[in-house]
Amino acid sequence: MDKSIVGFVFNVIKFDNGDIEIGFYNKDNNSADSYSTDGSKDGKLPKEIAQTLAETLGRNIWEKIHFNEKGIATKVELEEYDFETDYHHLKEKLSKLVVTGR
Repeated sequence: MDKSIVGFVFNVIKFDNGDIEIGFYNKDNNSADSYSTDGSKDGKLPKEIAQTLAETLGRNIWEKIHFNEKGIATKVELEEYDFETDYHHLKEKLSKLVVTGR
């Protein structure tokens, strides 16, 4: 069964071996998740999807990531959000994530 998550990128790490790690705020679960192109880690991303997500860092864009039944991302949808409307709510949630990790 396919699933999808909605949120935004708040952290990107690019390694010298070409791997990319993405810190992703999951709006539905109010959680911080980690996704990587490194096949040995959970949250597997194909390199093309990871690069697309990395390019959205610091922009007013919601991402919707679709995963297949194996947990591998298969598609990403991008949509702008209204920064003025969402800013205060998101700032509050992110400050809780940084302090508590939840």
